[in-house]
Amino acid sequence: MAVQQQKENYQRILDKTIEQLGKEGKVPSLLLHSCCAPCSSYVLEYLSEYFKITVLYYNPNISPKEEYEARVREQKRLIGEMDFTYPVSFLEGNYVPEDFYDFLIWKHLSDKPRKEARVIGDILGTSMLGVGDWWYAKRIEYYIDRGDILIVEDSANTYARVINRSSERMERFK
Repeated sequence: MAVQQQKENYQRILDKTIEQLGKEGKVPSLLLHSCCAPCSSYVLEYLSEYFKITVLYYNPNISPKEEYEARVREQKRLIGEMDFTYPVSFLEGNYVPEDFYDFLIWKHLSDKPRKEARVIGDILGTSMLGVGDWWYAKRIEYYIDRGDILIVEDSANTYARVINRSSERMERFK
């Protein structure tokens, strides 16, 4: 019979860390990733009592860009309106949604030729993202034009094409 491993209780670990910091009189800096203002509100309220926080807003899967920018403004507004024990600053990551979605394409392309529709379907079936198949088809077409993805069997129906990774260009995507 297998022995079940006990999971870490991260709240207890945090409590011990905070207790030790208090004993030492330290107020360390903390880089806190935020996906959105609502998710970060309680965390900021709680942790700002013990840390100087820099909020890193990085969420490249948000589109269109106007929605992304609205969420950035909301994160800044939240930080500006909250009262903190120690300073909280804001740092915005680069908005490059293609990097995020391209990762999913390369993750689902195999070494064997596959129908483009199957690749896109696998992505849509395993991720809870609000992006339609047209986005992935557009990005796959981009990589076909660059020679990073090859058309093994062409078809008038784009989604029926059989595609494969270009072996000589795959090193940069590993």
